[in-house]
Amino acid sequence: MANTNELKLNTYSPRNKKKFAFTNLQWASNGVVARSAQPNYEHRDGNHTLSPVDVSFLRYQRIATVIGANKFPLDDDGQKRLNNLGIQYHHRGLKDFRAPTVDVIKDVANKIQAARSKGGATLVYCGFGAGRTGTYVAGWAVLHYYMPLGANLEEVCTEAFLKQQFGVETPAQVNAIRAAANLSVTNTSPYNSGAANSSAGGFWGQAASSGNVNFAAGSSGASWMPPHLKGSNRNDFAMDGFGMDDFPMDGF
Repeated sequence: MANTNELKLNTYSPRNKKKFAFTNLQWASNGVVARSAQPNYEHRDGNHTLSPVDVSFLRYQRIATVIGANKFPLDDDGQKRLNNLGIQYHHRGLKDFRAPTVDVIKDVANKIQAARSKGGATLVYCGFGAGRTGTYVAGWAVLHYYMPLGANLEEVCTEAFLKQQFGVETPAQVNAIRAAANLSVTNTSPYNSGAANSSAGGFWGQAASSGNVNFAAGSSGASWMPPHLKGSNRNDFAMDGFGMDDFPMDGF
């Protein structure tokens, strides 16, 4: 497993370009955690599947685990296709803008670490791939990146930083992350739905700030490769500059 100091966390940036079934696809941490919208997303949570090509694409990117935060689980055909290629699927669904419990945040973080320990990556998705996905990704980052580094968790777990860095959308989601980090929470329950605010200032009516938190040091790519793809043409799934070794940040 790559050392914590070798991880690189990328700032979340919404992307509308589609790659196979996936919109808003990007690395949250290179070679470790990817994030995206629901497969074939159409503006709201809904029933969804993954085609054989979609699943092969995930394997070619070394995805070993898929976490679905969408209200609806991946359909049986999609789950079977993942399983047939050795990719684990876990449904940890939430309604839009809702926050998970601390136990679920820790469970997802542990599953990401389990895949990472074997050299594989994890894909997390919800609806568009922002708030619920960002909450799970941020929970993992706090527990397995910032905390081991000895970062100031009060700075990391502010509404402004979690919104800018991970796309977390509601105070309830922020509180869930803070509770997972054993920090005090505000008077908004970490387990209740947060109310969306359509104003330009976001859900909290304040501009996002990085809080001067910067612990990223270098990039870590996974070395794992699906056995059935060894020896395959490395360009078979390279489309528009999207190769098997990485998600080019300007490729979406």
